[in-house]
Amino acid sequence: MEQVELPTYDQYMAKVEELIKQNQLTVEQGVILRNCYKARANGTAVHINYLIAATGLNWKRINAILNGLVLRGAIRKVEKKWYTL
Repeated sequence: MEQVELPTYDQYMAKVEELIKQNQLTVEQGVILRNCYKARANGTAVHINYLIAATGLNWKRINAILNGLVLRGAIRKVEKKWYTL
């Protein structure tokens, strides 16, 4: 994994919260981004099953959201069912 300077957790979450308030992100997208940020900060990735549990979404809906976030460049799919920033 390449080294990229990440903003602090508080800075990142402030930006995510701002985008949610502006209706540019859904709450579920914010939860996904928060969990991907935490995993990346720890040098790992997050499994889709964890994201399903964290958001309460079903398999079809979480896949649609994850694919959208990947296409927007907000997260990356590093392996089958594993995501990170």
